[in-house]
Amino acid sequence: MLETSDVLAPPQAHAVLAAAQDPEETAFVELLLRAGLRGREVLDLAVPEPPVDGALTLIAPSFRRYERTIAIAPTTARAVHAQAQAAGVRPGEPLFPGCGEIRLVQRVHGLCADADLHTDLAALRRTAISSALDDEATLLSDAQAYFGFTVDGMLPSLRPGVDVLIAGVLEQAYHS
Repeated sequence: MLETSDVLAPPQAHAVLAAAQDPEETAFVELLLRAGLRGREVLDLAVPEPPVDGALTLIAPSFRRYERTIAIAPTTARAVHAQAQAAGVRPGEPLFPGCGEIRLVQRVHGLCADADLHTDLAALRRTAISSALDDEATLLSDAQAYFGFTVDGMLPSLRPGVDVLIAGVLEQAYHS
């Protein structure tokens, strides 16, 4: 197995995306890599309401008491809808019913192993954060707000439209 750093190179990220074989695995990887959610946030997600204007936003429950509403990439939105349909769940219900942290970690580690990588699921989130910060239009405070990092105990405000910008950056970074 290849050793990886804290951040995956684009070919490594593509390999993990390609290793996903079912709607649940695909949604896991999409939400970690293209939305930069934490594993616990992925498990706590509820199925979002259908998009009104074609854009899909998620309410990401943070590991602290903060929630943030963020736009997600179209590819990620399709994966979320495919998982909801496969699991037979409706808006407001858990996106991954019956799935716990151990199962999430095992599934993602298995996908990484299938991609010939020795890494952890947090590397997918770190890769998303790194990709967003590499974009010149993304300010540090915007990235902190999008990815749920608190500053002095507060979640920074996300400037209007920046979540769509970051979602677009993440979509392009791992576009195959």
